[in-house]
Amino acid sequence: MAIDMPGHGYSDPVPGGLVGFFSGGPEAFKFMSSLKFVDKDSIALEGHSMGGWNSAYATQIYGDKINTVVLVGSSSGTFGLDLFGPESPFNFAVIMGDADEFVGLNWEVLDARKVNSSSKLKTSFGTEEDLEVGKLYGSFEEGTARKLYIASASHAGEHISKEVIGSAVGFVQDAMPGLNPLPPSNQIWPIHELAKLLNLIGLGLFIVSFGSLLLETTYFKTLIQENSMQVSTKKDKKTWLFFAVIATAIPAITYFKFKAVTFLDISFMEGEWWRPQGLTYSIASWALLNSVFFLLLFILWHSRFGKRDGGNLEVYGILPSSSNLKFNWPHFGKALLLASVVFGGVQGITGVVGHMFKIDFRFWVVGFKALQLSHFKMMLIYFIPFFIFFFISSIAAQSYLRLNNDGETFKDKCLPYVATIIINGLGIGTLVFVNLWGAWTTGEATFANYTLEAIVGIQFIVMLPFSGIITTYFNKKTGTVYVSSLINSIFITAYIIVGQAVHYFPLR
Repeated sequence: MAIDMPGHGYSDPVPGGLVGFFSGGPEAFKFMSSLKFVDKDSIALEGHSMGGWNSAYATQIYGDKINTVVLVGSSSGTFGLDLFGPESPFNFAVIMGDADEFVGLNWEVLDARKVNSSSKLKTSFGTEEDLEVGKLYGSFEEGTARKLYIASASHAGEHISKEVIGSAVGFVQDAMPGLNPLPPSNQIWPIHELAKLLNLIGLGLFIVSFGSLLLETTYFKTLIQENSMQVSTKKDKKTWLFFAVIATAIPAITYFKFKAVTFLDISFMEGEWWRPQGLTYSIASWALLNSVFFLLLFILWHSRFGKRDGGNLEVYGILPSSSNLKFNWPHFGKALLLASVVFGGVQGITGVVGHMFKIDFRFWVVGFKALQLSHFKMMLIYFIPFFIFFFISSIAAQSYLRLNNDGETFKDKCLPYVATIIINGLGIGTLVFVNLWGAWTTGEATFANYTLEAIVGIQFIVMLPFSGIITTYFNKKTGTVYVSSLINSIFITAYIIVGQAVHYFPLR
């Protein structure tokens, strides 16, 4: 049974502070204990990362009623929580990846491969010697079993590691034997994960295809500008590559330090009406900063190259017609309506699937689920900064990042999409890879002070290229930047909001 932490999924907002964040563990235990079919003497809690801290906090309240606790990539004795010890009245296991970037925070050692030498962990197990990985300390019969597992995985990789999951299942089965136990290696979840990946890909295809179909209708086809496929400015390959490299590098260079607050720090702050989600606020701040850089690049490129080669408001997709320099509000409103209808379709699909099958569209750390009313209220706050980002990004894609490539061959049609995937994903992807490379080779993350940022960055490796595909397709189809920027800003804002912890519900 998977339980939402406070502020996550569809649960209530986090009350504030560490105790509020860790209140999910006790609530999960209370809920399980209330179920008639649950054996009250055979309740186990397993949590990964912050979920492990929630589980550890539950033991401080209900420790004598909990049979087993499994901490995956997590710890006890962190952020003021009690450290598990030899006298703790329950079985517990610790499972750490040998490239877990949070090993220093959790067990106060720098090298994840040497977590068995952690003084804190040895105290928890009640020994002065380095722990033997896989050795049983204590006994299951007396409820004092302790075991350390080290698996081949990073912190985020522990989610999809058969070794990690098999170790957790095996320990719980040993602690609470069932009538017909299955081998821990008998895991079918990868098939389920693959099916959800296909669902997620299908959702992305739906956004493109549904938006395209709407543009063919009588009402929305006026959003398509005549000769939009041919509108372009001249660019040599060196100039395009120069600006493409800068546009690729800027988000990665600014990602770690040039945000409001580090992700880990802001995760524990109390929310306010204008900042109901800590991480979303920080990401929005980063997006606005990048908007400034992209705008400066556009101004530089236009003054040096674009203006000389015939660039104007129509060419850049900012106005439907260069003959009318006034902002076209009806055009914008119709584009906003189309984007809203597309997102309405996304909301409907995810809502129906979630209600009928109790699943969301997810693969590993990338996932989307239907929004509830409180999420829509938060979109009113965060939509504006993300719209600014995607509006300016769409102008960049329509100007200095646009390829002079209007051929009809398969290669000609694919090249703009390949380019946008690289430009939008390579920078953050390189940053995440470099961070993981340190963890894989030395047991310590390269950017040890920004481990949560690097893990969250995995999602941007997927979502930024996807937004680039949306931009490339709809810019080319309509000749303006409005449909693409509005679809991206609505969907990405919703994606971020529904996946982050809520610290404060606005407008309630």
